[in-house]
Amino acid sequence: MKKIDEVDQKILEILSTDARAPISEIGRRVHKSRTAVEARIARMESDGVIQGYQAILGEPGMLAVPPNEAFLIIKHSGGSDCHLVWNEIKGYRNVIECHSLFGPLDLIVKIRYTQFDELMALKERVSGVREVREVTICPVLKTWT
Repeated sequence: MKKIDEVDQKILEILSTDARAPISEIGRRVHKSRTAVEARIARMESDGVIQGYQAILGEPGMLAVPPNEAFLIIKHSGGSDCHLVWNEIKGYRNVIECHSLFGPLDLIVKIRYTQFDELMALKERVSGVREVREVTICPVLKTWT
């Protein structure tokens, strides 16, 4: 893994502001050729520095197809660990709300996602939280209001 230099840092700043910035424009701004910029971006992608690109969407009502929703049912390691789990997952962009429950379930988390792979990746992330013992996903099929 090559160290990030000032040019890489500038490329990352440009991409974080506009992930669709043309390579030629990035090259012009960092004073490098298109080929050099493409190689640097490819290297940062393979090194895991750049892990993906995303679209920032407007309000859900503006979308032609509303996002999917699901619930994660979480059982934690015991005691009063709900707040510890919440502190770990509250920053995830997919998380809409979380409820601590009395009874056989500890937490229920409402999430939004666009593709099933995204839902599975979130389940794996939540399963990796130290206090989490079990995670069940329950995609919403239909909602009545």
